Amino acid sequence: MDEKKQPIEAPSQDEQLELFFYHFKHNFYRAEQVYKRLSKKKGNFSFKLELNKEKGGKVSYNVPDEQTAKEFAVSMSRFLLPDSSLNIDNLLRTLQQLSTDTEYQDFLINVNQCLNKVKEGQFPVIMNNKQLRADDVFVELSSNVLFANDIDAAKYLDKLRNDPITGNLKWSLYYGYCLDVFKILSIIIDYLEKHDIHPPRIDRKNHCIFCKMTDGNFSSVEHVIPESIGNETLFLPRGYVCDNCNTRISKLEQDFVNSLPISMVKIFFGSVGKKGKLPSAKFSNVHLQRISPNAITMRYHVGAKSIPKATELPEGGYKLKLSLTTQFNPHIIARVLFKMGLGIVAIDRGREEALHPRYDPAREYILNGGHFPNRLAIFKESHPSNVSKIEGAINNKEGTFIYFELLGARFIIGLEPNPKNMINEQLLDQAYVFDLWKDKPEPLHGSVKRTS
Repeated sequence: MDEKKQPIEAPSQDEQLELFFYHFKHNFYRAEQVYKRLSKKKGNFSFKLELNKEKGGKVSYNVPDEQTAKEFAVSMSRFLLPDSSLNIDNLLRTLQQLSTDTEYQDFLINVNQCLNKVKEGQFPVIMNNKQLRADDVFVELSSNVLFANDIDAAKYLDKLRNDPITGNLKWSLYYGYCLDVFKILSIIIDYLEKHDIHPPRIDRKNHCIFCKMTDGNFSSVEHVIPESIGNETLFLPRGYVCDNCNTRISKLEQDFVNSLPISMVKIFFGSVGKKGKLPSAKFSNVHLQRISPNAITMRYHVGAKSIPKATELPEGGYKLKLSLTTQFNPHIIARVLFKMGLGIVAIDRGREEALHPRYDPAREYILNGGHFPNRLAIFKESHPSNVSKIEGAINNKEGTFIYFELLGARFIIGLEPNPKNMINEQLLDQAYVFDLWKDKPEPLHGSVKRTS
C-alpha cells in the first residue's frame, strides 16, 4: 500500500464482549425459530421401550419431523460442540463478566449445576460398564452422522441400525440433550432481559458507511458477508450501518444468494440461514433442497427424459452432471459484492477511510442500482469449500480492487471508478467479465486492452 494509515486498534475487552453477546443472542434466536417450527409439527420426541420374555427388548424413538429436527440440531450445535466459541461452558464463563451482582452470580452457579445434570442425559444408560453421557453422544453422532461426509455417515447409520436398541438410545439422548440445553438457554435469555443485564454500553459515533447519515436508528450489527454463505465472525459493530440501509440491503442480499453461482454453491457448502433453515434453490428445471448437512434432494419439474443419469465411481459414490436454468443479473451480483467490499474497507482501514468521497459512486450503486464505471469478473471454475473470505488490494493510488472467495465461487471487483479492472486474454479465458456501465452487461470476448 502506498498510502499508510494508522493500523486499526484491536477491539477492547468491552467491544469483544459486545460482539460475543450479539453472537450468542443471534444464534439463540435462530435456534428458537427452528424450535417454534418444530413445536407446530405433529407428534413429539418420544422414546419407547418394550420388554417381551420371548422376543427380548425393543426400543423405538420418534421425532415430530426429521428435517426440522436436523435443522434444530445444526442450530444447537453452535452451543454443544466443544470446538465452538459459543460452547455452553465457554458461554457461561463469559456471561459471568456481565455483572458482579451476587444474585446474578448465584443464578449462573445454579444454571451450571443444572447443565451438569443435563450432560448426563435424561435417564441413566450404562453400556459395557460405562455411562453413556448425553454430551458425549451428541459429539459422537454429530461428527459421525450430521457433519460427516455422506459415505461415512451412511456406514455409521448402518452400524446403528444393526444394533437398534443402542442406536435408538443414542438418538434419544442426542435430541434430548438439544432440547434440554435449549431450555437452559431460554432461561438465561429471560433472566438477562428481565434484569436488564448486558455488556457495557459503548459510546460509539453513529455514521452509516452507505448513506453517510448520522441520525436515525442504528440498532443492528452488520454482517459483512451474508451469514447464509458462511459468515459467522465478520461483523461491523452497531453505529456503522443505519437500520434503513440495513433493511434496503437485506432484500438485495437475498436476491444475491438466490442467483448463480452462489445459489448453487450454498446448496453444497452453505449452513443454516437466519431462520435456521437448511439452504434450498429453485431453478426453472429443478429444485435442490439440502435435507441435512450431508444430503441433498433434487426434484425435477419436467419430463423424466431430462433427469440426469448418475455414474457410479470406483471409489464409491456417484457423479452427476447438472444443467441449471435461471435468470442472471450481473448488477445484483456486483452491488452486493460492492457492499461487502466497502464493509471490508471499514474493517481493514477504518470507518473514516470507508466514508472517503472516492467511494461515493460505489455507495450510490449499492443503494440505488443503475450503472458503475468499472468491471465485474466471475471466475468460471469454482473451488468449493465451506469457507467464505475476502482479500483486498486496498491501494489509494492504484484503486481498490477486491478478490472474493465465497464458498468457492470467486469474483473480482474494482470498488472505485478508476482505474478499470484490468483484463487480458488469460482473465477472459478464466472468467466471465462484465462492463457494469451497461444496462444489460454481457460477458466480454476476445482481446480487450486495459482502459483507465
